[in-house]
Order: sequence, then C-alpha cells, then structure tokens
Amino acid sequence: MLSIALASPAAAWITNLGACGSPVAIVAALDGDPIVVCNRRAGIRVARVARCAGTVEWTRRLPGATFAVLPMKDGSPVVVAIEAPKKDSAPYRIALRRIDQSDGRQRWRWRSRRLSPVAYGADRAEYYVRRPGYATPLPDGDVVVVLPSIVVVRVDGATGRERWNREMPGLGAPQAIAATTDGTVVFKQGPGPFGDLRAVSAEDGAVRWTRDRSAISEDIDTLATAPEGDVYAAGTDDLEDSPTHVFVARLAGDGAERWRIRPFPPLTAPSPPIRSSLGPSGTLAIWGTTSGPIGVQTGGALAVLEPSGRRRWRTTVRLDDGASTRLDSVDIRPDGDVVLVADSSYAPRRMLIERLEPTFGFARLRIEQPGRADAVLADRGEQLIAARRTGKALHLVARGPLPPGCP
Repeated sequence: MLSIALASPAAAWITNLGACGSPVAIVAALDGDPIVVCNRRAGIRVARVARCAGTVEWTRRLPGATFAVLPMKDGSPVVVAIEAPKKDSAPYRIALRRIDQSDGRQRWRWRSRRLSPVAYGADRAEYYVRRPGYATPLPDGDVVVVLPSIVVVRVDGATGRERWNREMPGLGAPQAIAATTDGTVVFKQGPGPFGDLRAVSAEDGAVRWTRDRSAISEDIDTLATAPEGDVYAAGTDDLEDSPTHVFVARLAGDGAERWRIRPFPPLTAPSPPIRSSLGPSGTLAIWGTTSGPIGVQTGGALAVLEPSGRRRWRTTVRLDDGASTRLDSVDIRPDGDVVLVADSSYAPRRMLIERLEPTFGFARLRIEQPGRADAVLADRGEQLIAARRTGKALHLVARGPLPPGCP
C-alpha cells in the first residue's frame, strides 16, 4: 500500500502532566476536551486538559492502580482499578469509579468483595499475581464487570449500585469482554487456547450461549462490538504449528461464525498483541505486530475491515529510518479516518503520529518526533491529541488546527 506523507503541522500546544506511568488512556469529555488517566507511585491520576489552550482544568488522585478506562456517552468516564495493600499475598479488590467530566469529582464507587491473588512458583509462594477484572459499558449507560472469580456483575451507571450478580460455571479468569448492541455481554473465560467464549444477557445475567475453545487451536484475546447484535473476535490461530496467523471472526447472536479471515501474512513470533478499534458503521481497525524470521519485531501491522469481512486495506507501520516499530494505540474518527501512534522498540526512542484516510489508507498527516508513544485521541475536528513520554514525564501533544470556537 502506498503512503503519501503530507506536511506536518506544528504543535498547537504541549502540556507536561508530570510523572505518569503506564497504562495511559485518553478519553473525550462531552465537548471534546481530553481526559487523561495514568498510574503514579501514589495511585491514579486523572486530569482534564482544555483542547483549545492545553491548560489543565482539573486533576484528581485516586487510590489503586488503573487497568482500564471506559468512555461513557455523557463524557464522564469509569476508571477500572485494582486496590491492593503493599503485601503481594494480601487480598485485593476490583473497583469501578465514575468520574464527573466537569470537575473531576467521584460520582460513585463500586468495589468487589475481597479477592485472593494467585500464587506461582515451585512452592506456590514465590510470587503472587493479582488478576484484573474486565468491564464494558452497555448502550443504556450501565456497566458490566467480570471478576477474576468469574462472577459477573451489572452496575447502575447513574448510582453505582449492583443490579445483579451471577457466578459462572467453569474455571479461568476473564481475558476479554465486549457488549453487543442487543443487550448481550460476551467474554472470554480462561487462558490461551483453553478458554471458553460465554455470552450472558445484560438483563439478568442468564447464559445465552457458550463456545468451548478447549478443542480448537486458537487464542482469542480481543472482542469488539459489531453491528446487528454481533461481536468481533480476534486473536491467533494455528498455535500448534508454525507459522501463526492473526484471525478475525464475526460471531452472530447465537455464537455461530458469520465469517472468518486472516487479514495479515503469517507471523513467526508467538501470539503478538492483537487489539481493535471500532469505527462508524461497524468498520474495524485490527492491529498487532509483524516479526522477522527469528522473531524480531519489525513493524506494526494494521488493517481496516468492513462488517462484511472484506478487507479495505492493509499496511505495515514503520518509522522513516526503518527502526523496529510497534503500534501503541489506534482510533477511528467519526469521519472514518484512522489515527495511530507508534514508536521505536529500542533506544533512541522516536514516536510517529499518523492519520490515514479510510478508503485506501493514504496518509493525510505523518509526524515523527522524539519520545515514546502511549495513546491517541481522534478529535472530531482536525486536531489530533497524543500522549508522549520523555523520561518519566508524560506530555500531551495537540497537532493540527485548533477546533472551531477556540480563541
């Protein structure tokens, strides 16, 4: 695929948010202002930045360590966090917090019961792992969370109260989750190719269907909402043989496959990170990593798929100097353009911000600069906002013309 690099506009503003660790998430307030969530040594930091001037409007600290941030229709996000004492073997909790977009106050908090970390090692006491919970927003504004104990809980999006909770059969912690447009929550339960796919009703938690994965050589690690009550599932297959392939499948409301494709050439490295970003009309941008013959990462693989399974285009994202490149974040604008941030896998760190048009994947904008990429937000106007890390400091960088209405 051809890539036409256009002139790179100067930064509209750059804001230093101080020391912030991964993961970093950027979601949009109702008027388009970016809300940034990141981990700090003393807990979680949430900050809202004005998209016109880049000034920090408010900042809040939350306890725990963030795992995910759920964008909500009214612009007030839900932060999914792990709350744990310093002792690794001590019980911990999964917490959901609804943060008001206007002033950063906590609207409500929901916390799970105490959970036990998983012990590993020769004597099962060498180290402990706290498994996260996976959550997804529903179309009506409520939130469903699947806990490591495989208890599924629906939380009222307005009050934070539990509507229902259900314990699921089987073993294995959740690995991925998505809500469909018709009120079904689909999640993967269990590790690697030995996990099951399970769908439950958002109304009462009743199981609608289950797909046993124990006899299929594939590893699903991404689920995304598809049109008409369907769900997209993506991951890697041919795990028992080499090479492995990335696959994407569209599952109907009963769990049956409508179609399945392999959007990329074979990948020789085991199970790369596969992620997705859903755009207008069900357009799916699927992305991962490509590797050389000895497993060395060479670039970021990116493809845009239509709901029918037709692949519009495919490309490999690389820095101009040919350095090993990894994709960090991809988003799809309301107009269908795909925006991404990527960076070099090794020092010296350089990052790439790119905006691609939706039909053929030609580059409307391509910017390279020093730093490490973390996240990107596709603004509704011409502006792109990306998180850039230099040392321990996290900078929010706005590229392109200011939005309409800015002084």
